[in-house]
Amino acid sequence: MSSSNILVLNGSPRNGGIVAGFAAELQEAAKGAAIINAYQQDISPCTDCRYCKSHNECIIPDMNDIYDMLEQADAFVVASPVYNGGLPAPLKCIIDRLQPYYYRRVVRREPKLKPKTGFLFLCSGQHHPETAKHIEFWLNRLGTVINTQFKDTLYIGNTDNAADLSGIPEFIQMIKEATTHE
Repeated sequence: MSSSNILVLNGSPRNGGIVAGFAAELQEAAKGAAIINAYQQDISPCTDCRYCKSHNECIIPDMNDIYDMLEQADAFVVASPVYNGGLPAPLKCIIDRLQPYYYRRVVRREPKLKPKTGFLFLCSGQHHPETAKHIEFWLNRLGTVINTQFKDTLYIGNTDNAADLSGIPEFIQMIKEATTHE
């Protein structure tokens, strides 16, 4: 059995936090998962210049490595805290910059990226699972553009108090099983 390429977008600014811990555990369990820490990237926001409407790339070159990793990935994991009902700005910026795939897939009707299995790991200070459902809905729309079928979501609420982290090992095992080739 060999592990596949797993790309993890980490939306947390805290290196020692729950999300970073999850990403590190996944990287260890999956042997080779690539983690992109959104807060450590210097990614410019989309300016809606529409260059990508007629080109398979963004005119701003700061996402080229991320595009390459996404295109090679077999699995796509978004791991993030929830801030004010949404994803943190640096993570949202990276996701917004996936616009070339929208134009490639939807407007120009070019071939899809290779299929990916997606997973969503969210945590929030208070317990608001409806917020996780909103983010899940939004990421499923993104999935249609980057050819990713989101399989499952693990939401952990109440992290400002005594959060129950017991579901993390099973979630990591599920990701590992879903992305392992026989």
